[in-house]
Amino acid sequence: MMMDSDPNPKPKALVVDDDPSLRLFMSAALKKAGFDVLDADGGAVALDLFVAHRPDLILLDLVMPGMDGFETCTTLRKLPGGRYTQILMVTGLDDAGSIERAFDAGANDFVSKPINWTMLGHS
Repeated sequence: MMMDSDPNPKPKALVVDDDPSLRLFMSAALKKAGFDVLDADGGAVALDLFVAHRPDLILLDLVMPGMDGFETCTTLRKLPGGRYTQILMVTGLDDAGSIERAFDAGANDFVSKPINWTMLGHS
């Protein structure tokens, strides 16, 4: 009898950032930590990938052209399965207003750039 599914599937992460080099670094750190990783260059693509793949963790940049991270996070929380997904906001903004706004949008946590890549895999 053949089994179609992996009995120990890897957790899935979605990395959303308009900077391709940061997506690459974040993806590499998460892969090293045992995640299957998807990536998106903006909010609209991230929403489509979320619906199709239901990642367990989302690393979401706040400042992106088009749909920013605040709007993306708010929309993700309204999608089926989005209420309990872990969302880590990643940004160069570190003022109190941006942090408060990120949590109001539904973020679980907040990390400032530049990112300590070793610590990212242990989040």
